[in-house]
Amino acid sequence: KGSEGNARRGPSLSHRIDWVFRHSGLPLRVVAEFGQWRRVEDQDGAGGWVHYALLSGVRTALVQKDMLELLAKPDARASVVARAEAGAIVRLHECTKDWCRVSGGGEKGWVPKTTIWGVDPDEILAGLPADSPGGRPHLARALMRAGWNSVPASSTGAARAARR
Repeated sequence: KGSEGNARRGPSLSHRIDWVFRHSGLPLRVVAEFGQWRRVEDQDGAGGWVHYALLSGVRTALVQKDMLELLAKPDARASVVARAEAGAIVRLHECTKDWCRVSGGGEKGWVPKTTIWGVDPDEILAGLPADSPGGRPHLARALMRAGWNSVPASSTGAARAARR
């Protein structure tokens, strides 16, 4: 356990490390499962196999629009309570057909579902308790001890050591 998470080419420790994730809370899509391993992808499709213990059920999303307005209620005419920069990681609390309630930086508000990555277009999330895993297993989840500033494993010492 540490500040990094390795994404491997296959579902075991004997497989080569392809990516090292270095930022806590990055939303990842779980696309396959094999025993205690999960195949995950980030918003760009980069990823690999990670041990399930590195994944958290806490739902997060990635802001895709710069200076995204967080609104007081799910209505385009509602008052603005905060703004989020593109690339910010926010916590998902609930989603309707078109809107999601998110929080980050001590602020909470509603954003159009199309402005974030980490929730499917047809996904509805009832109000989630703060520690609730939420959602179905194949949907995006946050990577707890790893993250979104991913680098190719070939540029890390961990990858070189793993190949010896």
